[in-house]
Amino acid sequence: MARASVSKTEGWGFETLHSCHLSVEMIKLNWIVTMSKTSPLDFMRQVRQEIGKVTWPTRKETMVTSIMVIILSVIAAIFFLAADGLISFIIGHILG
Repeated sequence: MARASVSKTEGWGFETLHSCHLSVEMIKLNWIVTMSKTSPLDFMRQVRQEIGKVTWPTRKETMVTSIMVIILSVIAAIFFLAADGLISFIIGHILG
């Protein structure tokens, strides 16, 4: 008994390429990215440059976001407490 193919590209001339395999074309075209040798000092300099590009939230934005997270967490806790109580009540009556 033959199995049906589940591949969307079978029969269209595509070869299966898993993430751990390299095709000959990739090697020939030098698509393999090699890690550059960066000294620790250059790395730290690059990190400082990237940190300088970050747009940090203001104190007000941080406070508003934190308060919203706390309020929504309390609302979710109350909802799940009520849902758990209702389910326990129903199952308690069913099982008697």
